[in-house]
Amino acid sequence: MLLAGVARLYDKPIEKCMEPDKLSANEEVSGTSLTTAPKNHTEDLLNHLESLLNGNKVIDEHRAKYLRKSWDSLKQDNKVDISALAKLEKGFEVLRERIHQQVEERNGRYAEIEQGLARLKTALSADDLKSSQELEQLIISKLNRIQGLSSQRRQKIIGELEAFQPKIKKLASWRHWGTVQAREKIIKEIQNIHDSETDLEKVATRIKQAREQWKQWDNTGEGGNKKLYLTFDQACTAAYEPCKALFETQRKQREESSRSRLNICEFLENEYEKTDWREPNWKNIQKNVREQVSRWRKLGPAEYKDRKPSNRRFEKIIEKFEGPLDRERKRNLNQRQELVAEINRLVDLEDTRKAIAELQPLKKKWLVTVSGRRKQEQTVWKQFTSACDAVYEKSRQSKKAFDQQLNLQLEIKQQICSEIEAKVQEKYPEAAALTTQINQWTDRWSQSGRAPKANAKQIEKRFGDAIGEARKLRAQLEQADQSKNDQVLFDCAALCSAIERQVFEHCALDLDSINKCWQQLGPIEQSLHSAMQARLDQAVTAATDSSQRRKLEDILTRNFELVNGYLLQLEINAGVDSPTTYTKQRMALQIGRLSNAMGKASEQELLNNRELINRIHTTGALPPDCQMEVDKRFNQCYIALYNDNH
Repeated sequence: MLLAGVARLYDKPIEKCMEPDKLSANEEVSGTSLTTAPKNHTEDLLNHLESLLNGNKVIDEHRAKYLRKSWDSLKQDNKVDISALAKLEKGFEVLRERIHQQVEERNGRYAEIEQGLARLKTALSADDLKSSQELEQLIISKLNRIQGLSSQRRQKIIGELEAFQPKIKKLASWRHWGTVQAREKIIKEIQNIHDSETDLEKVATRIKQAREQWKQWDNTGEGGNKKLYLTFDQACTAAYEPCKALFETQRKQREESSRSRLNICEFLENEYEKTDWREPNWKNIQKNVREQVSRWRKLGPAEYKDRKPSNRRFEKIIEKFEGPLDRERKRNLNQRQELVAEINRLVDLEDTRKAIAELQPLKKKWLVTVSGRRKQEQTVWKQFTSACDAVYEKSRQSKKAFDQQLNLQLEIKQQICSEIEAKVQEKYPEAAALTTQINQWTDRWSQSGRAPKANAKQIEKRFGDAIGEARKLRAQLEQADQSKNDQVLFDCAALCSAIERQVFEHCALDLDSINKCWQQLGPIEQSLHSAMQARLDQAVTAATDSSQRRKLEDILTRNFELVNGYLLQLEINAGVDSPTTYTKQRMALQIGRLSNAMGKASEQELLNNRELINRIHTTGALPPDCQMEVDKRFNQCYIALYNDNH
């Protein structure tokens, strides 16, 4: 049976498979018998040799042996052509090499068959039917392909294969029985499949797998009986029936998916055509594209015939959109990266207020026209926010340092205020020293800078109150000093008036007593001292010189007019009534003062109170009958002015 299988593979008789081809003793080569080698057959032998070498790949070793014997016979003939002799020598050398290679190849294939037999034996020992059958077929195939194999070797291989047949048949019978059991099991599974599985798609898939498994069993030669197949087919048909409705629904869904895909493509194409690409609305374009791409991805499978065309159409329109979108995406990304670089440069500015002021318009320039990949967008947004935070952080640090500086300046201001408040409680000997100190405090205050806004009003008020108290104290000291100076001035003027009265009464003067009294007077301003000294000298000279006395008498009226004018101004300033005799003069002075206030020229010289007081006492001698009136009017004005100052 095995030999029949081997012969059937190559459609050859068994005898031909067992032994290689042989040449009969009477076989002729090209119509010429080579049983003997006549001398004139050299050319025919050369032709046969070339034909053998140029023929099929496998050389017939029997024919090669016959030709070699013929050549040996011809070489014994001394009349062989020398040129033909060389060709034949060379040809038989090539023939010998090819036959040698052929024998080695045949031996190698035979060794492979022997190895296959060993593996077959191992597989049968492991009851591996599948591997055993595959190795058996492989060995038979290799055996039939070996040409020139001796009948003894061939018979040995066939004998070993026949020895393995009982075990192979036994394993095959076991497999057949197992296959029948598996067929019955799968029939039972299909009949009850709806009891264990509710997903109709999985049911249909399992039915398909069962049919493929059944077909595979049939292809391996383990065909079942028709009755068993009919039962299996009926079970599959019945189980598949509920799946038809599902597949019909799926078919309708595929048709709907095809229509939806078509609508998406048409919508995108229309959008592309009506878009003004000179001034496109990038956000709307990207939004529309993303929405349609999302819709496309959510669609179920389309009809098979529509899948490739719709996909190509969709990809084409998306590529048309992606071209300008990608260019704008890159441009916008570069723009935002440059914006980040500009913000980073603000961090290096020393003026944080200027940096914050420049940051605000830059932040408004942040605009995403076409967004990129999520990771890329997150990266550039993080760079933007980090740059802004760096500017703000530097501003906060600068503000912190600024606040610290303001607090330090507040401490300096508080120290100045405390110093002023402490110094005001002390007794200053002179107003000039206090004035110097006030100027120093004022300079230090102006140089101390600003205080924190929350404390500014409070510290300003404290300083104002403190410096006000200091200035008030200074005014008191100045008033005291001025009072002392005025008292000396008044004493000087009284002494001069007494001397002038004695001169007008022609009384002798006690110059020693006068000098002694003059020396006992306190210090006075240098300008006033000079003026009063001149008045005193004039009076003393007039006491001994009649001409000087006459000159003094001549100026009495003029002096009174001057002093009266000064008194009228002083009375106006002090708010004291003037004698009715001088009402017109007082009115004229008031009109002059009003004209002067309006920027108009005035004939009357307008003086302040201090100048008026000094001139009243330094003008010179007055008529004796007017001196008392002048003193009375002056005292009223001085008291009024003194009370106002206090």
